[in-house]
Amino acid sequence: MRHGGGMMRQLQEKRRCHKIWHKTKTASDRSKYKEARRNARSVALALEKTRRELVNELERTTGKKNVYSDAKQTAKSRQNVVE
Repeated sequence: MRHGGGMMRQLQEKRRCHKIWHKTKTASDRSKYKEARRNARSVALALEKTRRELVNELERTTGKKNVYSDAKQTAKSRQNVVE
C-alpha cells in the first residue's frame, strides 16, 4: 500500500514551478507555482489522513489480527510475481 508516488510527483512539479518563477518573476509563473503548492499540500494532507486511519485501525484489537493476515497476503502476492 504505497501512496508516495503521487506525493513525489507533486513535489517535483512544485519545485519545477518554483525554479521557473524564481527565474522569471512573472505573475503567471507565480500563480502556477502557488497552484502546484496547493496541490502538493492537498496530497500531503490526504496521505496523512490515510496514515492516521491505518494507525487507528492497527491500534484496535481487530487491527492487530489483520496485520498478520495482510502480511501473509502480501508475501503470497510477491511470491506469485517472482515465480
